[in-house]
Amino acid sequence: MKLTNLAYSALIAASTSLLVTAAAAQDRSLPQFEVDPSWPKVPEKWKLGDASSFAIDAQDNVWLLHRPRTVKPEQAAMAAPPVMVFDQAGNFIKAWGGAGTGYD
Repeated sequence: MKLTNLAYSALIAASTSLLVTAAAAQDRSLPQFEVDPSWPKVPEKWKLGDASSFAIDAQDNVWLLHRPRTVKPEQAAMAAPPVMVFDQAGNFIKAWGGAGTGYD
């Protein structure tokens, strides 16, 4: 008889735990993100390829590493340098890298 009561108590405790966990999960909501089509502000003479990585520095500048070789073939001559820096508002600060003397 004690085993039955113990099993019954364990079942109630497990059910209560599941209900509390389910209620807590319903109260949490996931953040919603939206694309800002005006960010970043890339100079008109350049086109970006596929983004490889981003980093934020101590001044909240955004460092973008992209792949210039992924720019559409008809726009390849407009490919931006692979390393670009933007302020947090998306304004272009500087860029470097890519084809040049000694770069193969």
